Amino acid sequence: MEENIDILAFLEKVMLKNTHSYQSDFQYDIARLRDAALESDPERRTFYWMSRPAGTWLVTERDVFLRGSNGHTIWTHYVGEPKGIKAYRVAVTGGSRDRPLGTVRKLNYAQQVKRVEARALRTVKLELFFCSGQVREIAPERYKKEREWLFNEYGMLEYLRYCPENEADLAQVLAEEHRCQKGRRTKTTTKKPPQREGR
Repeated sequence: MEENIDILAFLEKVMLKNTHSYQSDFQYDIARLRDAALESDPERRTFYWMSRPAGTWLVTERDVFLRGSNGHTIWTHYVGEPKGIKAYRVAVTGGSRDRPLGTVRKLNYAQQVKRVEARALRTVKLELFFCSGQVREIAPERYKKEREWLFNEYGMLEYLRYCPENEADLAQVLAEEHRCQKGRRTKTTTKKPPQREGR
């Protein structure tokens, strides 16, 4: 794991070496990581990033583990074709907008994405944060139908947050994933088989 490094410089080196086409995708990643340096909420400062032979993606760690989110759909899309993917967990911890600093941990995408598929939780609601300061909750299936009405009623959407049934469950899933990334086994409880009589 690389700690307290220039995140943009590190990821750019990976991208230039591994991403042969659609390198312009990285400009979107740069903008998001720069914005993250100004964020106070840790969940909006922690991402998964991948470099593919054709393009890059940056998604929030939280979204990756919530089925129905764009982040989950993007991250798991390549489960059947992991070859050539360089993946990292990126946490912006300081620095400035021009030079975000933080930690970068290399991931084995082929293994990690299978854990995501096995452990991801279902999205049950969306929290909508508008530039006007208004906050609204809505069921995921209603959002597409009511998006235009919401825009007319509350204005520009600043941020959309995917939510599980229970935030504590998501926190546990993320904690277990972090242990796996550090090479530690997660605790599992297994029942002992019943003893046969006469033994």
